[in-house]
Amino acid sequence: MNVPIYHIAGINTAIIALHMAEKLVYLAQFEPSLFLDTIEKEAIGYVYVVPAMLQTILDYPDFSRRNLSSLKLVGYGASPMPLDLLLRAKRELPTDYANSSAWIRTVISTSRWRRWPSSAFPMPTGEKSSRPLSS
Repeated sequence: MNVPIYHIAGINTAIIALHMAEKLVYLAQFEPSLFLDTIEKEAIGYVYVVPAMLQTILDYPDFSRRNLSSLKLVGYGASPMPLDLLLRAKRELPTDYANSSAWIRTVISTSRWRRWPSSAFPMPTGEKSSRPLSS
């Protein structure tokens, strides 16, 4: 919920929501009151936010009175997540959190392919791969 569908994060949000068999809702723009209202009204189970959005949600005046118990997962990325913000979020909005910034590389690196075309990146073992795609 609430990152643009034309961005890879928006597509990722859709894929995860479908995988989790969750309702898929996109808002025209991020507005904290509408965002929180929608989570409550639609019983949203997964959202994807950037750290600034998470900060705004936690700082919203009636945040503590909201029923956000339907949330199973908060994905975040697009910019670094300050540790103090993440710890605060886990205290004030207890659910699972997942850093999704490099999700596509994770998918590729854990699949049968060893290298994303035309780039090399650290593999889970710490090695760098520049080998051709394996069959």
